[in-house]
Amino acid sequence: MKRIEIIAKGYVQRVGYRDMVERIARKLKLAGFVENLKPYDVLVKR
Repeated sequence: MKRIEIIAKGYVQRVGYRDMVERIARKLKLAGFVENLKPYDVLVKR
């Protein structure tokens, strides 16, 4: 299994970015997690 870690930077929390990534991952049957980081970043990890 490959592992990946992505940090999206900017004002991504305010536009539902984490929820959008989670919906796409579920649709593609990917396992992992999405986490809000401070102050405005999002971590996507598989």
